[in-house]
Order: sequence, then structure tokens, then C-alpha cells
Amino acid sequence: MKNNTKILLQIYILLLFSIVVKAQNKKMELSTTIGFVINHGELDNQFQEISNGGHLGFNLYSTKEKRFKSDLQLSMNISGNSSSSLLSINGLYGGRYYFTKPDKSTAIFGNALIGGAYISEIGDDFIENSFGLGYSVGVFMDLKKITLGISAESFNNFILKAGYKF
Repeated sequence: MKNNTKILLQIYILLLFSIVVKAQNKKMELSTTIGFVINHGELDNQFQEISNGGHLGFNLYSTKEKRFKSDLQLSMNISGNSSSSLLSINGLYGGRYYFTKPDKSTAIFGNALIGGAYISEIGDDFIENSFGLGYSVGVFMDLKKITLGISAESFNNFILKAGYKF
């Protein structure tokens, strides 16, 4: 593993711990998600390959009972096939909008987030690391403490997510 990737993973872990500490004051709520990733590579590439992988994410948002809330997300997506593997680490900020009342036991919301992304792609004969624009757009359903949903996230990932709210 390259030194840049190790440093970024350490920063990611430190940021995660600071989010957990902030969530403990109960003005903020923390949810964690895992998911199944479908990565479609580059859309304009004639050699289109689809690969599968996994997702780990953490969201921090306000506990106030209002329809629009700010949302902070740290996520890591890993996908790959026989010829290459892709790691994307995202630090994103944006909002979530509740289509139903957020205080109901079943609530539906969408979110749109933007920020920075670190992309590391390793292939048979290359290693490419870059920083770029990170994004996530999704639709979710809260069922008490469980969250289910789907999102499109950087770098070219479609993710089926399941999460738990602390």
C-alpha cells in the first residue's frame, strides 16, 4: 500500500472518531451504512467494465425535527475485477430533505452531497492516485433505527445501502 493511501486512511479514521464524539452530545445523530457497490467505470469508454464491491459510510446530521437538515458524510467504496481495483474515499457535505415528516417511525428522504474525493486505481500494469470532486445523491427510507436506500456516489458507483442510526 502506498504511503499516500496509508496517510489518507489514517486521516479518515481520525475524522470518524471526531464525528462520533460530536454525535455523543445528542444535538447530532450518527448513522453508519454498509452497502453493495456496482461500479461502471468511465461511461464514455468503449471498453466498459462493470465491477462489484463494498461500501462503508458514516453520516452526521441534526436531530431537530425539521424537513431540511445539513448532512456530513465520510465514505469509502472499494470495487474491482480481474484486471483492476478502485478505492474512493469521500468527504462530503450537503443536505437531506424529508418527503415525509421526519419524526414518524417510517420516514423517506433524499440527500445531495458534494466535497472532495481521493481515488486510487490499481491495475495489472499501473497505479493511479488522484484527488477530485466527490458527490453523492440518494433516496432513503428510515425504519426506526434502520436506514435502507440507493445512491450514486463518486467515483462512478451505484450503491445499495443499509444502515443503523445511533
